Amino acid sequence: MAKLTESTVEEAALEWLNELGYAVLHGPEIEPEGPRQIISGALRVKSTERFVRSRA
Repeated sequence: MAKLTESTVEEAALEWLNELGYAVLHGPEIEPEGPRQIISGALRVKSTERFVRSRA
């Protein structure tokens, strides 16, 4: 029987998400100051504040 590993599950999940139309981006690509900023400026501050409040 084949051994189920974290990397096997990760690869299967990434393949499935890709088939659904999602793109795989690596950490450095989406970091706050990286080439593909997802949230910037005031929106990032508000999102962070909301997240911190939700954890309190």
